[in-house]
Amino acid sequence: MKCALCGSRYQGLTRAKRKKRTDGTRSKNYYYACGGYITATNRDLVDQRLARLKEQKHEIECRFDELECLTASQGQIKDVVSDARQVLSSLEGTLREGLPHEKLLALRQCVESITIDQPDSTATLRIRTVPACGQVEVTEQRVAIRG
Repeated sequence: MKCALCGSRYQGLTRAKRKKRTDGTRSKNYYYACGGYITATNRDLVDQRLARLKEQKHEIECRFDELECLTASQGQIKDVVSDARQVLSSLEGTLREGLPHEKLLALRQCVESITIDQPDSTATLRIRTVPACGQVEVTEQRVAIRG
């Protein structure tokens, strides 16, 4: 048998319990354990290595996400910027001079959700921000409600 994590062989392991039987002998447990993980020294080394690998994996995943964002084509970036400019330029005029249903429609493009917490007298606004790399981001802000 081999360990799926490290490839070491499994070995028979005997552990004696601390508590003695009434006749003075100790009870023993027999089981299999990974040969690369049996000793405390190996266990510490493996744990340290796994911690380093997890850190490296996280760093690589972050860098991968950054690179994916950078690889967006120039055309996509121009389209996103153009769409954002168009929405922003029409938003101010609509909010100042538009009809009530037009204002509501414009606000719905910006507001993801509003959650009201009556006992705390607060509201949480989830607002869409200008997209980056083709992804719409949502920010959240909690405000007090005056009654």
